[in-house]
Amino acid sequence: GDPIGQAIDFVNEDGIDGQNNPKEFEVLPEYNWLLKNAGRFNFVLSYPKDSKDGIAFEPWHWRYKKKSRK
Repeated sequence: GDPIGQAIDFVNEDGIDGQNNPKEFEVLPEYNWLLKNAGRFNFVLSYPKDSKDGIAFEPWHWRYKKKSRK
């Protein structure tokens, strides 16, 4: 089945994970690629900058979101 409720934390090949410094991850070409392409694979950014749930911006943390069938 689909991995419902699962998430992934990305780290680039140089070991930058953004955990201690989100701005460091945010400027990576890998993050830019995720912004443009992750949706094609049903992944969404879990905690965007404008998150209403009070959780800090986490550009490395993405969750799987199954597309609804209509």
